[in-house]
Amino acid sequence: EEINSLKRQKSDSFIPGLRDLQSKVSLLKKNLLLPKEVAQIQTYQVDVAATLPKKTIKPKKLLILALSITLGSVLAVFFILVRAAYQKKRNVKA
Repeated sequence: EEINSLKRQKSDSFIPGLRDLQSKVSLLKKNLLLPKEVAQIQTYQVDVAATLPKKTIKPKKLLILALSITLGSVLAVFFILVRAAYQKKRNVKA
């Protein structure tokens, strides 16, 4: 009989933080916005109007080309050095 009595009881009191969550939910329900109040909410404000730049921005082709060649050369030299060291180490073991 006691087991059935315990099964019928709600186990809400054993959930940690339940009372705090219930109080927050009731506070949110009390403070719901009405449709006319929602229309008065502003999501942004424009400080300065957008303007077009006087000079167009173009990619710097020569700079991109020079950086690409330099980076490619550095990577190629690094690859060659690593490969040579690996082959040298492999030949020493054999």
